[in-house]
Amino acid sequence: MFSSHSGALAALLTPLGGVVHSAEMHKQRIAIVSTAGAGMLGTFLPWVHLPLLGSIAGSVGDGWITFAFYLPALLLGLLGNRAEPRSGGGLWTAMVFALLASALGLWKIVDLKLSLASGGNAMAQAMARATSVGIGLYLVTAAGVVLVVLALRLRR
Repeated sequence: MFSSHSGALAALLTPLGGVVHSAEMHKQRIAIVSTAGAGMLGTFLPWVHLPLLGSIAGSVGDGWITFAFYLPALLLGLLGNRAEPRSGGGLWTAMVFALLASALGLWKIVDLKLSLASGGNAMAQAMARATSVGIGLYLVTAAGVVLVVLALRLRR
């Protein structure tokens, strides 16, 4: 039913890196794309939970920086011969950008914890105790480290 159209689509996409099914994609590239995608998703999840105000997503502030850091890793996982593992400069570029995103996430977690610990009056201290780091910030931070570990372990 799709034979004529899917063949034409495959011919159009082949110069752009080819149409490769997940069974043909190298496991290292799947890991890079998945973890970079998870890190990018963390941008849109809650980074901070505030009493009375609710949750604040990373996309409200610095989350766009981490999103931009994960984008090269995602693209490098998708471009080129997907059946082969990523190596050399492309692998190192993906890992460095992922670690930059993790470092920014870690900095945000530490900064939030330190600013909450430096409370003032009783009301500020009560607000600080009720404020917490959101899952998005933890995901952004963990995804970069996981990307590097998996990319290096799955090179073969």
